[in-house]
Amino acid sequence: MFNILVVDDQAHIRRLYEYTLEKNGYQPFTAGDGAEALRLMENTHIDLVILDLMMPTMDGLRAAKEIRALPRADAQSVAIIAVTANAFSDDIRQAIAAGMNEHIGKPVDSDKLVEMLLKYKKSK
Repeated sequence: MFNILVVDDQAHIRRLYEYTLEKNGYQPFTAGDGAEALRLMENTHIDLVILDLMMPTMDGLRAAKEIRALPRADAQSVAIIAVTANAFSDDIRQAIAAGMNEHIGKPVDSDKLVEMLLKYKKSK
């Protein structure tokens, strides 16, 4: 099973992701902020992270940097997809600089997301 961690502070958004991921054969896990995501990643194998950039407690940029610094063999290779309503080129550059692989704007097009996920699933 391909495990995907969805990190977003809005519960209804997490539920939409869960529905889309389960419908397409993925195993979703969810967290409400970056700190919760890091705790979950300590004990769970995650293949890909969908990470909202604008969250309280720990935002997505900091969370991505901390994921990359985890003492896990796959900390540098786990795919991280940034999600934000801010789709300016500077926002995308910041996401990539923080260690994220891709950027997708909100509102998320579920077909585009599934296409993106398939690319990463095939590379595993």
